[in-house]
Amino acid sequence: MASVCLRFTVISLPRRGRMEYKIITSIDEFYGLKHQWERLQEIDDEATIYSTFALAKAWCEAHRDCESMELFIICIFQGVDILGIAPFAIEHHNKWGLNYRELVFLGMGDFLTVLVDESKEDAMSIFRKIFTVVEENSSLWDKMSLNNIINNSKLGYFFLRSRKYNEHLGYSRYNLECPNLLFDKYESFDRYRDSLIPKSIKRNMKKLKEITDYDVEARSDKNVYELMARMHINEQEYLRKSKNRLDRKSLFADSRRAEFIRNVYGESDNLITFFLKSKNHDGSNIAYEACYIYKDVIHSWNSAYDPEFEKYGVGSVLSLEIIRYCFENKIAAKLDFGCGRYPWKFDFTDSFTSLYQLELWNEDTHKGRYMKRLSEIRTGISTVLGKNC
Repeated sequence: MASVCLRFTVISLPRRGRMEYKIITSIDEFYGLKHQWERLQEIDDEATIYSTFALAKAWCEAHRDCESMELFIICIFQGVDILGIAPFAIEHHNKWGLNYRELVFLGMGDFLTVLVDESKEDAMSIFRKIFTVVEENSSLWDKMSLNNIINNSKLGYFFLRSRKYNEHLGYSRYNLECPNLLFDKYESFDRYRDSLIPKSIKRNMKKLKEITDYDVEARSDKNVYELMARMHINEQEYLRKSKNRLDRKSLFADSRRAEFIRNVYGESDNLITFFLKSKNHDGSNIAYEACYIYKDVIHSWNSAYDPEFEKYGVGSVLSLEIIRYCFENKIAAKLDFGCGRYPWKFDFTDSFTSLYQLELWNEDTHKGRYMKRLSEIRTGISTVLGKNC
């Protein structure tokens, strides 16, 4: 994390019934939020695993010495109580030969939001105060880009009803759909499988059983990081070399992302990793799927397979076995397949959540106005040429 001085801003001395704010920019002050942050994440019914203090801490520590990133966490107070925490950061970019500052959600996750305590104040009022603070500090950022906002969330509704932000809110360009499965929708795993699962997956399960009988192992320990990293890197290298998938790059190959995941696996107690293991190859791992469990939801976020078994669709085989495991052990009420409009995900469910993205250039700064105009010109050129610039 870049070394910066703590920016501490208070509108006036605290007074009962009035909302005040602080902006946290140092990692030490961030650590001091632990108790209040964890209180909010538990009482906010829209908070997911990706908004927890544990994952924010893992991200902060992975970026502690990053000179192109600084914290910008807005805390809303009423007296001594924290009513809202907006987990933001400011990233420094160089694009088209120009430097600019981008206000983003800190962390890495499929769903991102602002934490609020509605027992003391209306969520819309807290959001309004947060973005008033953002606007009052507009000299510190050139672009605002808030991704992965659930479309029917309270934060999404706040942006939709806002005269300022509505026109800048659109569906996410990269992570539009997040398929999910509600287990209570089906009486049993057998009923679910028979009504929804394609025959091709059932055939692959049968063929895989014929060549190597397999087990499914669910591990909640933290000692799986190195195994996951190795399998994921090997799979991505295989896809690049054998399938010419030059777009594929393992997230474990990025030093800061890898450090973030390593930090998560060093401290979090919300982990569950499923392995498809061969009985005929000394218990070797055929595939894995890494998940988090939080608030009765199991979130799938990463997976990989041994290319030797690619033709058997082992990723889908493991996904179906995970669903069987969830039905039989009732470990969650919902399975979230994660971001991405991948056809294979819709083999397992017909329901999904959509995501919004708020994106706007700051016209209060010269850099923001210039970058907005440049962006519009490039968008116009790409539209005419039918290309993405």
